[in-house]
Order: sequence, then structure tokens, then C-alpha cells
Amino acid sequence: RRPPRSTLFPYRRSSDLKAYSKIRTMILTGELKSGERIPEIKVAELISMKRGPVRESLIKLESDGLLVSEPHFGFAVRTYTIDEAKQLYELREVIEGGAAALAAKNATSEDIERLKRAHQAFAEKIERNKDLAKMENAPIEEFSNSTQDEAFHRAILKASRNRRFSDYFNTINDEHLCLTLHHDGKKLMRFLYDKESCDHHQCIMEAIIRGDSEKAEQEARHHIRKARAEIGRAHVELQSRGHLV
Repeated sequence: RRPPRSTLFPYRRSSDLKAYSKIRTMILTGELKSGERIPEIKVAELISMKRGPVRESLIKLESDGLLVSEPHFGFAVRTYTIDEAKQLYELREVIEGGAAALAAKNATSEDIERLKRAHQAFAEKIERNKDLAKMENAPIEEFSNSTQDEAFHRAILKASRNRRFSDYFNTINDEHLCLTLHHDGKKLMRFLYDKESCDHHQCIMEAIIRGDSEKAEQEARHHIRKARAEIGRAHVELQSRGHLV
């Protein structure tokens, strides 16, 4: 599980934590759109809270990489260039490749069972999504397998027995979700969390179970590179439609 946010952000008041959680959720669900300005007053009204906690939360969310700010402009939901997306996935490849290699060496029987359960849950969600994939207006929160996918990756991180990998993953995971929404989230989720991704998970898991560190790292890196390629294709397509600059 992700470390409690209070260990990452020293909240001075419980209202700071409440405001932070609410605004973060609005960003990661797409309620606040990529590039959208979010004035303090507007956000305070939306979440029915005072401006003080909202201001503290916006500053923290900027440090998390989910918001940007400019003098005399205020805060806005971050947008991503293709270079920024590439850098994010390069970092994920290093972190998750290394974690998979260590998991193959350090995983306990409990870790293996956790990994199998996470993989099964992801595979079952893929099957349930077959009908949703045919629906043009299917809500993104219904279509998304990101929760099951994240659980699988976190199971590998836990099995690695290296807390630093988990810390870095926590830092970039919200940015990854924000990036996905920026690049036409529903369409991307059909590629990032599809049957091929499930097959990749299977290969990573089997290598870890065998204790094959080299193969586990190779498969994990391949999996992340495939996702990076899909982001690149989505970016080019959205640019051609005039949705990105």
C-alpha cells in the first residue's frame, strides 16, 4: 500500500489533508482538466473549504508535479510535452526493471501469492472490459484497469524488499495517471491496460517465480517501453487533431 500521505506532506491541520485529498482526486479523475486554471477561490467553493487549506494544498500539488504556477496567473493542471512523457517512462523503466530483478531474488511465498492475486484481478478486469470497449460513452472510471494494474506493480515493488523503489514509484505514479488523462485517457487505457499488457504481466510474474532476475528485469522494461510507445502514438494523434500544441 502507498505510504500515508501525512508521512510525505507534514500537514499542519486536518483541513490541509482533507483539501489536498479532494483536489488531488479531482485532478486524477479528470474533473479538473489538463491545462485548466484553478483559482483558489473557485477551488475553495468547489470543495466547500476555506482558502488557507486550499492554498497550502495547491502548493503541495505543484511540488508533486500535478500543478504548475506562474506569477499573476495562479495555478493550473499540468500539461505534458512528449519529452516530459518520455522522461517519466524512462524513470519508470529503471525503477520497475530494478524492482522486478530484486523481486526475483527476494520474493517470499507470501509475495508470490500476492502477485498472483493481483495478476488474476487484472486479467478478470480485462475480460469484463470487453463489452465496455465497444461503448463510445463508457465512463473512464468504469473502463479503467489502473487500480488493478497498480496493485500488480506494487506487489512487485513490495517483493523487491527495497523501500526506495516504492518511494520513487509513489512520487511518479500520480504524474503517470495525470499524463494518461492528458493523452486521451479512455483511448489510452484501451492500450495501456489491454490483453497484451496482461500477457506482459504474466511473463514478468513467471520470471519472478522462477527466480530469474535477468529475465524479470528484461520483461519489466519491455512492458514499460510498450506503454511509452503508446503514449507517443497518442501524442502524435492528438497533435494532428489540434488537441495538443
